[in-house]
Amino acid sequence: MILKIKELSEELGLTGRALGRAIAKNIKPGDTLDFEGFLAISNSFVDELVKVLLEKLGKEGLLNLKFINMDPLLEALLKKSIKLRTLELSRRQKIIEDINAKFSQIQRKSIFPFST
Repeated sequence: MILKIKELSEELGLTGRALGRAIAKNIKPGDTLDFEGFLAISNSFVDELVKVLLEKLGKEGLLNLKFINMDPLLEALLKKSIKLRTLELSRRQKIIEDINAKFSQIQRKSIFPFST
């Protein structure tokens, strides 16, 4: 499905993060995002769009979307945001894995504290 971002933004009447979040909620795996004529470009819009898409679709799902008719500024902001958000997600997942591993070790030690 092709989502015309300019039309969606006019219909929703939102800007910035609120617009990024609202648009991301309408996107399904494999969709095409058409940015023709879209002028409401901001770092906050792009960052929120990427954040919600990563949460909703995961990294692979996000990278399988098609982005067309983007101006160079929007393309640069999108690439930067994808890079930073995926790095943040990887770090967060690593922290969770480390915490779970530590918790598992603590649990094993405390279940039978008197065993040898």
